[in-house]
Amino acid sequence: MTAVATVLAGCSGSGAGTSTSSGPDPATGPPISVGFMNVDSGTLAFPEVTATAKAAADWVNGHGGIGGRPLKLEICSTDGSTATTTKCANELIGKKVLAVLNGNAALDPALPIFKKAALHIFGVSGSPAVSGDPGNTLMAVPPAAATAAIGPVHRAMGINNGVYVLPNLGPEIKKVFGGIKTAAAASDLQLTLSVVAPVNPDFTAAVNAARTTDADGLMFSFAENDCTNAVRTAKSMNWDGELAVGQCNQFVRDLGPQAAGVTSTVELFPFSARASAEKYDSHLKEEFDEYEAAVQAAGAEEYLGYGYATWGYSTVMTFADILKGIDGDVTKTSAEHAIGAFKGRQVLGTPKDCRAKLMPGANCGRHLILLESHADGTQTLVGGKPLDLGAVVGEK
Repeated sequence: MTAVATVLAGCSGSGAGTSTSSGPDPATGPPISVGFMNVDSGTLAFPEVTATAKAAADWVNGHGGIGGRPLKLEICSTDGSTATTTKCANELIGKKVLAVLNGNAALDPALPIFKKAALHIFGVSGSPAVSGDPGNTLMAVPPAAATAAIGPVHRAMGINNGVYVLPNLGPEIKKVFGGIKTAAAASDLQLTLSVVAPVNPDFTAAVNAARTTDADGLMFSFAENDCTNAVRTAKSMNWDGELAVGQCNQFVRDLGPQAAGVTSTVELFPFSARASAEKYDSHLKEEFDEYEAAVQAAGAEEYLGYGYATWGYSTVMTFADILKGIDGDVTKTSAEHAIGAFKGRQVLGTPKDCRAKLMPGANCGRHLILLESHADGTQTLVGGKPLDLGAVVGEK
């Protein structure tokens, strides 16, 4: 499911911005410029990611910054096209940024540019090309590990014969799904693919098609509004099988009792799961309190219920924590070393160890977070804790 989400995370006009703030201890030293790329418009857009990234930078800068230096986000939005992605990459190179933070963008066209400039890419997740390069650092589980976990994840969801409903974004979708289907078959699971138009998708047809295959589960991976419409459609059609979504979370708030029983597999704890998350790890209480305060201070509280909103916030806050741990000057070299050696808790996430990865490449994660939604608008951790993929991939 994470592998599918990676492919879907690349679709958004172009713009730039910086983040400054005042607070109890505002940073006033020379700024540390960091690139930030995200998809903020287009077929699959995630403006909430940029909004919370700005909120995080404002919070950092209002609370001492990085050793007194403000973190300056050089924000560049892409619509997912090669032209705007490469334009953003060249703009960031020109601004001499320390590193590139990936909000939720398809960076493939920019990789040669960043590679030539020796710029480290840091974020929650990324495309196969980004995640396959050990010169980058991603907090998500390796795509291959997520694919290998298809069996345990679907069994936890109660799905044996499922249909993935995805936007038709081209041949890459079928290619990635092929690997998922093969892994599922090895676990005695039957999975089929149903693609719908990326704009105004017909979820009614997808649900009816699933019924003809006697499927016991439907899985949707879309941006927030379409996820909500997908769940609403299936529920209104009296779908009595399992329902699952990807990183989406807005449906929990918007659908109320209709959201009950829907499961989701996520990389970070959403705001609606805070009680369950804090029970799993008490350190998360302070992080959720700070997240809420930062987002409200930035006037972006409308995004608190969005699943992808945590991506922007967590990426900036975790990156800032890494820079704060550097002993000496913060330079491109010292930052790259600190990122690659990171061991600790990802903000609003699970423990990471970039020195002991499950698989070669950029991904430092080892846990999948499986949530179940309830009628009262909350979500709880299935099994009480995240799924550790170490045993799944045969970790020594």
